[in-house]
Amino acid sequence: MYSPSQQLIHLGLGFMVSQALRVATDLNVADRLVAGERSVDDLAEETHCHCDALYRIMRLLAAEGVFSETSARRFQLTELGAALLSDAPSSPRDLIRMMNREPYLAFAQLTHSVQTGLPTFETVFGKPRFDWLADHPDAASLFQQAMIALSQGANEAVAEACDFGAFSQIVDVGGGHGQLLSEILKRHPHLSGILFDLPAGVEAARAERQVSRPRPRSWPAISSTPFQPVRTSIS
Repeated sequence: MYSPSQQLIHLGLGFMVSQALRVATDLNVADRLVAGERSVDDLAEETHCHCDALYRIMRLLAAEGVFSETSARRFQLTELGAALLSDAPSSPRDLIRMMNREPYLAFAQLTHSVQTGLPTFETVFGKPRFDWLADHPDAASLFQQAMIALSQGANEAVAEACDFGAFSQIVDVGGGHGQLLSEILKRHPHLSGILFDLPAGVEAARAERQVSRPRPRSWPAISSTPFQPVRTSIS
């Protein structure tokens, strides 16, 4: 049983765990352990990392149950860590990678936001988040993948639980890849749908539909920047 002070220390050091998770995910450590236990020396050589530094990351995550140290400097994947596999259903890996980059740095200035009521992202990065993402396509792509990870399971539940019988058209505002809209249209064929999002979100939705099998039903995609007139693109 931990004392209140020990519990608070654990909470206060939570950022170390989240950053260690990001590093392990960036390095695809879970995928590298899927065939069985390996030494940290092998993992370090394969990932071009400093051996002892990687060992500290692995031990920290082993303490949290993500990996298991089977013997000195040898690790295996746990049931918890298996959720980080690149092909794991509903894997949170992209959400972990995204949240521990720009949002992590912005959260370091959280006191400013609490005192002023203003978002910290603009203070740290010089412009609002979505404007910044528009200038950084790799980060924007990761953001879209993170939103997919965050909504896994929820799209199907919403489409199944909500009664759309009284409606003829659905507009998904900020719909990203359009997965929620696709799930709704799949279950309710009488509906038509419109996806509304920033240009990067609309482009991501188009790309997703091109590779999806089976192909989802087609719907108009409308892109705009916040508080600006919209333009329509039928695809």
